[in-house]
Amino acid sequence: MPRHLISGEERFLVEWDLKNDAVYYDILSFSQPQHWMSKVGYPVSRWFQATFGRDSTQAMLNAVSKEDDEGEAV
Repeated sequence: MPRHLISGEERFLVEWDLKNDAVYYDILSFSQPQHWMSKVGYPVSRWFQATFGRDSTQAMLNAVSKEDDEGEAV
């Protein structure tokens, strides 16, 4: 987008393989600084992206491993 400090993309993918009933979760994120200020802070921005990726993956694992009141997986 014009006049943004950082340019990039993010993709969140949840895929269910019906052959083996497996579920896959994938995150792809990349960015490029577009302004001198973002170039200076780029390492910090990459750290936040990596942290989000780890936290998002953990949140997904927590969500799919929850049990209902009778101990059954939900």
